[in-house]
Amino acid sequence: MVFPYPIGVCVNYEVTFTETLWGTFTCNVAGDTVTFTPYGEDYTCQAQTGDIVDYTPSAADYELYSFECGGDDNYVVGNSCTVDAQTPTPEVGDDGEAACCASDDVVCIPQAQATNVCYNLGDGSLYSMISCDNVTASTGVYDAAGCAEGSYVEASTASDIDECAFYMNAVIYDVYRKMGKCYEAGENIAALDDYCPYVSRDPTLSPTKSPTTTAPTAPTANPTTDNPTTTEVVETTTEAGVNAYFVKNVIVLAIAIAVYMS
Repeated sequence: MVFPYPIGVCVNYEVTFTETLWGTFTCNVAGDTVTFTPYGEDYTCQAQTGDIVDYTPSAADYELYSFECGGDDNYVVGNSCTVDAQTPTPEVGDDGEAACCASDDVVCIPQAQATNVCYNLGDGSLYSMISCDNVTASTGVYDAAGCAEGSYVEASTASDIDECAFYMNAVIYDVYRKMGKCYEAGENIAALDDYCPYVSRDPTLSPTKSPTTTAPTAPTANPTTDNPTTTEVVETTTEAGVNAYFVKNVIVLAIAIAVYMS
């Protein structure tokens, strides 16, 4: 699975059965290097754990390991919550208030993704672009770079701020999704979230393009597990603009597609 990560935001980059790992992608002053700093399971991204990695331009725009440091800080934060699987399995879109509202049995994982960035899904032929407004986040799939309206293939409503909707069954878990926040130029434009008083691990760092002095090291690609699903078709028409982003793959086990959208 490939994601367009926002710059300067605490994000999760790996989810397994036993842990969720967090890190940040920041730009240097010149805008020609992105530094990845890992923070282990610290979702506040305060205590560094592991090796820092620097990425320099090595790919075409919007391809794996490509980035843009000079664009706007536009991104969406969505929450995917897991509860024990129910019998019978809920229908796609079914409401799941209990799944998104805090309790001892609920596990919610937020995922921040750069919006309005048309990025390659990894197979060279399909592209995707995520967009959000004050109430809804959605993603479109296109068969040409640039994600022009004429190259539209399909789209699906990813999540809404006023709804916790069933997304998929992951063997022993049911996964529900809900939009958290939508940022434009670093400002949250999402409507007041009064769906329920649930507690979300929201990204805690404000967008930044702070410099790094770490010596460059070579990036490595990690294997991914991608499990696409079918959801309600709603076409997106937002055009790609110049936005800050870093395209990288994310490790997600079947239960953690939990991490927002595929």
